[in-house]
Amino acid sequence: MQNETVARLLRRHPAILGVLAISSGIYLSGLDRAPIFVGGDEAHFASHAQSLATTGRDLNGTPFPLFFQMTDPLVPNSSSLIWYQPLLFYLMAASFAVFPVSEWSMRLPTTLVALLNIALVYAVGCRLFARRRYAVLAAVILALTPAHVIISRQALDYICPIPFALGWLYFLLVYRDTRRIRSLVAGGLCLGLGLFSYIAAWALMPMFLGITLISLAVARASPKSFVAVLGGFAAPLVLFIPWLSLHPEMLWQTLGRYGLTGAGPVAPSAATVHEATTLAEQVTLYWQYFNPSFLFFAGGSNPTQSTARVGVFLLPVAVFLGSGLWRLLHQHTTKGLVPVAALFAAPLPIVLALAQAPESSIARALVLLPLVALVAAHGIELLLEQRSWILRAGTVALLLAVPVQFAMFVNNYFTEYQLRAGPRLDPINTRDVAAFVLARDAAAHVPAVYLRDDLDDRSVRWKFLMLKHGRPDLWQRTTALNPEGFDFSTVAPGSLLVFYTADPTIDRLLAAGGYSRAATIAAPSGEAATAILQRDP
Repeated sequence: MQNETVARLLRRHPAILGVLAISSGIYLSGLDRAPIFVGGDEAHFASHAQSLATTGRDLNGTPFPLFFQMTDPLVPNSSSLIWYQPLLFYLMAASFAVFPVSEWSMRLPTTLVALLNIALVYAVGCRLFARRRYAVLAAVILALTPAHVIISRQALDYICPIPFALGWLYFLLVYRDTRRIRSLVAGGLCLGLGLFSYIAAWALMPMFLGITLISLAVARASPKSFVAVLGGFAAPLVLFIPWLSLHPEMLWQTLGRYGLTGAGPVAPSAATVHEATTLAEQVTLYWQYFNPSFLFFAGGSNPTQSTARVGVFLLPVAVFLGSGLWRLLHQHTTKGLVPVAALFAAPLPIVLALAQAPESSIARALVLLPLVALVAAHGIELLLEQRSWILRAGTVALLLAVPVQFAMFVNNYFTEYQLRAGPRLDPINTRDVAAFVLARDAAAHVPAVYLRDDLDDRSVRWKFLMLKHGRPDLWQRTTALNPEGFDFSTVAPGSLLVFYTADPTIDRLLAAGGYSRAATIAAPSGEAATAILQRDP
């Protein structure tokens, strides 16, 4: 029976299966070395997920939490005001239940989500296009989108809302074709479940719900249709309400992070100025998400999200996107306008909540990527339908340029880009610090390891590496160090202390005696990143 199912898939959808096979080779290749380092947020996800996989509790001791409160594992009873959505933690825990903790197993879930996105774009395209070839082209455009590749290879939850958004769009299109109420229930359920994928989904999924209700109203759907989609959307909230009653601080602390809990009294004139400034910032930021320079040339200034050698999308997509928008906006059909409305809504959560956020953060509006791919496929269809052979030949030339530019991007991504992005991901090169400490401990027992408390995300990165190397004993010997008021004479001989290379504590300890420099750890570029001191015998 399974062989028959596979054979049927191969007969009906050979092109998309080929796209997925090739994409898997690219997306899954070298996950342990690209990105070159483990980012701080990646380590947070992995540390909680490993605890969840082995004990059923997060690092705070909460059994199977619905939301995860970030903590410093080196500081007992330490919890921040930062809460993360649950989906990626549970996906990563499932990965750790099967594979040992490593960079590869940590990043596997988000990479598989990316491959699912490609398949779902094809599924949506099959509903949008009369010819299946354009659904395949939409999937190819997403698969070859640089930002999709870069961010899917990081164990971060930016990518998690995309399958839910595409599932919603697919079921809405199914309802349009079939008028089956259960499709609206499924679409609403996708939006409701999407609320637990990433913080921006708290605003984005209700926006998509609003687009659904408007499209139903335009189509003069029955009251049952509205009830169906609202019921599907509300169903997952059954999990949220009782959990929130036990942890009310989660909601207020999360809203407070984004300045959405209100402010104290403000003088009328000051309030007016503040509102005007905020509106100007929001309009500017919204435009930046559609700025051609950002989308098709530079890709933003954040080195963890762009190589700066290519845009968010490949350059030929600019032509296809413009043509697709022109076609869909002139069709005046719900089938075409819904993807366009969703596309223009994609950046709104970050624009409304973080007007001061960097304009280059495509990760926060990642749902934009598959929607652009779908609209661009419409543009390809329009251009290839033209009578002018020059237009058709130009379109074919642009299509052939897509894999060429993508190959150049991939070559840069796996080589020079990793050296540039490394310091932003981990400015202390914790990987090589751990390698030195492990080697020293193998040669002679290291009584204790002290990590200076100002080192970037030192606790969770160190914990991840100790989990990876199976060294819980060395983790137990690790302590956070605050030099102020600390008695360095109490440090056991042979212990190691890790600092930034410019930390004035280093010179003070070396001058006082009793300590020596054990190693200087360099960044990938060769610049000194951290210094390791040793307590002399």
